[in-house]
Amino acid sequence: MKKCALIVLGLTVLCCSRDYDEAIKTNAKTSNTTLSAPVSLLWNDNGVRWRSFMHLPLINGVASTELPLYELSDLSQADNIGSPGNVWSPPSNSPAYSYLVKKLETNANVWINAPHGQYPSFKLVTEGYNNSEYGFYPGYAFWVDWVNGNPINFTIFNNAKNLSNSDSLHETGLVFEHYHNQWGLANYAFTGQYNLNSFIKIKPSFNAMLVGHARNNGASELKTSYLTADLRIEYWKSNASYPTRTDLLGVIFCNPMNDDLNGNANDAIFWKDWTGNWVNNSVQTSARILLLANKLGLPSINSLDVPTEITFDYIPLIQEYLPPPPPGYTYNDAIIVGFDVYSSVRNSDMTFKLWNVNLEGNN
Repeated sequence: MKKCALIVLGLTVLCCSRDYDEAIKTNAKTSNTTLSAPVSLLWNDNGVRWRSFMHLPLINGVASTELPLYELSDLSQADNIGSPGNVWSPPSNSPAYSYLVKKLETNANVWINAPHGQYPSFKLVTEGYNNSEYGFYPGYAFWVDWVNGNPINFTIFNNAKNLSNSDSLHETGLVFEHYHNQWGLANYAFTGQYNLNSFIKIKPSFNAMLVGHARNNGASELKTSYLTADLRIEYWKSNASYPTRTDLLGVIFCNPMNDDLNGNANDAIFWKDWTGNWVNNSVQTSARILLLANKLGLPSINSLDVPTEITFDYIPLIQEYLPPPPPGYTYNDAIIVGFDVYSSVRNSDMTFKLWNVNLEGNN
């Protein structure tokens, strides 16, 4: 998600060591496998059909001190996906393969578990909200409409315009993430450890519809509201402890108020942030950019209640709009670590529907 250090997104409730055994190494699909096009990058493929998700509450880009919500966490169909189970040893005070969450109905902390230890295949992420704001106006909510075997239909609420901290960033949406590891294994959401050179094309596709939108008319200049689909990558060298650079490229497919934080109405850039010393392309730490789909000639949503299929190719956008790989690196070192579809607001309300979510590579 934008402006969040999602490289630290690991669920704090997982209590895991990320140790893997040889069985997982054997089962995991890796970028060295002979691939045929198209290839799903997501374990929960064919449109996100199975209930295997956890809530992840963020405050200022890091995991909240509050527990994930039981009401937004469901691992009951993790077995249907086929991802390898984890092998971490849980602490003595927790059941095996279990996750501690808060059940609002009873205000109790409870454990939920995947049937055979699978990680959640994606996360319902909130930024800037407290658990007490779930299900209220102003506040946030996720409605999950699901028929067995069909893509899940999400209705996602992000209502911040009447909050006391409405100037602050508030985000709600779906996050699929992969943690880089030295074995090149599938880890959490993705079926393998893929880099930008794994495919000729990397194409998200999903259906979305803007259901509601409202803007605070107060004096504050901090007013933004949009829907975006972001790809996150990290540049790694073998056996390194940290990535050399973390990049994000997002495509805003709904911008109802035609906001533009880049100050140039004639280009396709909504916002960008280069962190680090970019003189002579050296000492790079982060490059993030959000682009406007309508300025790129890509599918976009321009009005309420119009179901729209969103699809495009990340590769040419990365090549054109992000800086080249750091010196001594290539796109083989650019590991794909995240795919996010979400709403982002300041001083605004935004509700949207999302279904049939896919991320595929063609080679």
